[in-house]
Parts: sequence; C-alpha cells; structure tokens
Amino acid sequence: MSALALSWVFSRVDLGVVLRTSIELGAGPLVSVVLLSASSVFLASIRWRYIIANLDTAITVSTGKSFALSIIGSFFNLTLPGVIAGDTLRASLLYKASGDLQAATSSFLIDRCLGLLTLLLMGSLAIPLAPLELHHAGATHLLAALAILSTGLLAALSHFKPLSTHNVIGCVYRHISSLFSNAAKLLVVFALSILIHLVVTLAIYTLSGELHAGVTYFTFILILPLAQLVSALPLSIGGLGLREGALVALLGYLEVAPETAVSISLTWYLASVIASSPGCVLLVLWRKH
Repeated sequence: MSALALSWVFSRVDLGVVLRTSIELGAGPLVSVVLLSASSVFLASIRWRYIIANLDTAITVSTGKSFALSIIGSFFNLTLPGVIAGDTLRASLLYKASGDLQAATSSFLIDRCLGLLTLLLMGSLAIPLAPLELHHAGATHLLAALAILSTGLLAALSHFKPLSTHNVIGCVYRHISSLFSNAAKLLVVFALSILIHLVVTLAIYTLSGELHAGVTYFTFILILPLAQLVSALPLSIGGLGLREGALVALLGYLEVAPETAVSISLTWYLASVIASSPGCVLLVLWRKH
C-alpha cells in the first residue's frame, strides 16, 4: 500500500522538482530536524515513564530504559505497516521485562490515547488563527468534531465499568479512571504532551521555513493532527504516501506547491527515521540482555 500511495502522490508532482528542492535544503536543516525529532522521542519517553510510575503496579522503569524502549518503538512505527507496530513492540518488551501484561498494555494505551487527545485539542485551539482557506475547506470543522468526539469517548471510557476489573480491559479502565480522578497527574501528562507536539510542529515548521512555504507555526499546529491521523491508518509503512497526500491536500488550500509539500513531508520522515535508527541496534542489545 505504501508503494501505491506514493505512486499516487508522485503522479501528481514533478519528481525532479521534489528532488532538487530536497537537495537544496542542505545538511543544516536536516540535522536540526533530526535533533528535534530525537528530542520529541525523549520527551515521549518521559511521559510514558511518568504514566508507568503512576499505575497501580510494581513496575519501575528508569529514564534510560524508557528512552531506549521509546526509540525502539519509534523506529519500528516508522518502518513497519501502521504506526502502532512499534508501540506494540515496546509494550511487549516491557511485559517481558516486568512480567506484568496488564500494566504494560495499560501504559501503552493510555500513552497513545492521551497523546492523540492533546494533539486534537491543540489543533482545535489553533482554529481561531487558521487561514480562511482552511475554514472554507472544512478542515477546521473536521478537526473540532474529532476533538469533541475523542474527548467524549475518553470521558465515557473513564466512567465505563467492565464486568471484571481483573482482565486487561478492567486494568486499563482502573488506570484511566485513576488518572482522570487526579487532576495534578493528568495535568502533568497533558503538559508533557503539549511540549512534545510543540517540538514536532517546530520540526516541520523549520523545513517549511527553509523552503519558503509561507505557512505559519500555528497553522501547522492545526494541520498536523489531520495529517497524522490520516498517516495512522494501517494501510502503509510508517504512513508513507498517506501523510504526503494529506499534506499536499491541506497545504494546497494555502497555495503551497505540491512539490514543496512532498519535500517537507519526505524530509520530515527521513529525519524521524534517522533520529530513531538506533532503535534497531537497541532492540538487538535489549534481547541479548
């Protein structure tokens, strides 16, 4: 599916222009985006470790181990079909190290759900600053609807009472309810999530600025949730093709050339892969250990 999605995108752009545009970026911006991508993974590992530490479990994970597992997860999210394969792997490795399947599963699901909710809420808050073209295209309405729906579903889940609290579903319910009942802990998770998304947005905004796309930072805060949701569909490797198509469409409303949108997206993907590439080595070392 990645090949098909990329073929569809490439059929609508001048590949020569995409290649020249990407090369003209130079090493400086690429290194900056690699560092920003690595920073976002580190912050995500801090959030995950905080969630684990506040579960009703005996699992303890050091900062170094949570970062190593997050790097592993990030790399395989980008190189395997779908964008949660790597997260499933890191949860599996945590389970094998701790023996607690319920806590490992809960931590992974809570981490992903609250991260996604924060992404959508941040995008919704940026709606008043959105260009009129995105309002007319319906992108802002779609984002607001998704944010409201996600908030409602998560709130409903926190009040859902399963028949048993001793299985995985019951364990996830207990942990989500515990987090939602503690405003201080929930605020810490949301604060870390906001910081992560600000860093990710800065990475793609850096590329946009280097290519003179003329798109503001706050516009990317609004656009990225939609592009990342599309790329999360389990139809391609690391969202390849899907993410590019989404950015071509969304940035197209702002009169950004398709070739520029594709260059931004592919360079962002390449930088993310480079930043998390140590995950391949870390997985081998982890299994040996």
